[in-house]
Amino acid sequence: RSFNGKQIFSMAAGKYTRHKSHMVVVNGKRLLKGGVVYGANAAGKSNLIKAMNFGKNIALGGTQNTIMLNRHFRIDPMAINKPGVFQYDIFSNGHFYSYGFAISYTRNVFISEWLYLCDNGKEFTVFERNESEPISTEIIFTKEENKQRFAIYAEDISDSNSFLMEIAKRKLFGILEFSPFFDVLSWFLDLLIIFPQTRYNNYTQLLSSDKHTSLEKLLRYFDTGIENVSGVTKTMDEILAYLPDEIKFDMIHSIQESL
Repeated sequence: RSFNGKQIFSMAAGKYTRHKSHMVVVNGKRLLKGGVVYGANAAGKSNLIKAMNFGKNIALGGTQNTIMLNRHFRIDPMAINKPGVFQYDIFSNGHFYSYGFAISYTRNVFISEWLYLCDNGKEFTVFERNESEPISTEIIFTKEENKQRFAIYAEDISDSNSFLMEIAKRKLFGILEFSPFFDVLSWFLDLLIIFPQTRYNNYTQLLSSDKHTSLEKLLRYFDTGIENVSGVTKTMDEILAYLPDEIKFDMIHSIQESL
């Protein structure tokens, strides 16, 4: 979109600390609990969040299941020929990982992909993947069958799928050698990205006893004018009784189709 060169968003704490309550130490690393991106309109704030979400979708769904159109640097038409490179340096399940990939916007394929375990200042290659080259790894397998599994999946991987998901979707959970894949997968699954148009649909959950009280407190705190919230169970016909039959039937049909 609007990013042409390398851009970094980091939650690592700086050298000096003025607000210690905003920082947490994880395995010797000083990390921030929160961060703020601010700037002028059309400066790229929204595109940064969209890029994070785009990378997540590629990692979990591959290039064939992700909208690729117009995701390159839009200002320069020739930028579509440059690879899109995304990297996530994360902490998951007690370990630091660096996972990333490069994709082609014209061919909709992975050019490269990598996953490193980065504990104690050392970098261990879980896997490296490059076009027209075998996938390599530094994993020392304790069982020959696991080594063969890795080799088979590495050989059969589609150039439009992430190797992260190729391993994670297999029945390998709980096998130590494959745990980095599931640690990173878990991090991506927990990565919740909320856009202005995002809607919360599970309203009935908000009416449970503990969440119900919290919701009312929030509504009062933000001075919405709403003092309390309650729920009543009604049938679809009761809810839509005020509508003309033709509109009511169309709405019921649309709701049933979406279930």
